[in-house]
Amino acid sequence: MDEVASRREWYASLWGADLLVGILASAGDAMSVVAWTWLTALGLLVATVWRTNLRRDERLVWPRSFRWVAHAMVAVAVFGVALAAMPHAARGAQWLAPFFAMIAALAWRAAVARGPSAVFLTVTVTLFTWVPFILPLAIKCCRRPPHLEPPPPHWTEPAMFAALQITVLLAGLLAIAALVSFRPRTDELPDARAL
Repeated sequence: MDEVASRREWYASLWGADLLVGILASAGDAMSVVAWTWLTALGLLVATVWRTNLRRDERLVWPRSFRWVAHAMVAVAVFGVALAAMPHAARGAQWLAPFFAMIAALAWRAAVARGPSAVFLTVTVTLFTWVPFILPLAIKCCRRPPHLEPPPPHWTEPAMFAALQITVLLAGLLAIAALVSFRPRTDELPDARAL
């Protein structure tokens, strides 16, 4: 195995460990640990892009696994956009519709890309842009007077938060799939599939 492949597999394992800790912390309702895993993912993103020599045109060694993850991300993002179109949709779902539309377009671009650079653009946009979209919803929630009971949420609100969480988790899984699935082209076998 060459140095680039071993380095990419090392970073894929770091992404996998971070993703696993994030899933376990989310299931255990430990939101401070989830925040730390998100910050770790941002650091991993910078290190991965800097150290793994990503190119625009590379061989896709494992196309099925990579495309499955990319298409799952497209499907979840399209579901997030569809939530805003539902009758009587929550304002949060309507507020996050542009985010989901942007992620759906970028994830589709990553799914048909010939290299991992488009994938990491999708991962970067996903990890950085969900915060500005969710911040107004968090501020509105905190400004409610404490003696008023909040109205029961429309079913699109918890579905929207679930879609947002799944989208961020799929971004990490997409990074893992890209690191494992793409290999730089060689002069000897430019389009051959590595065994």
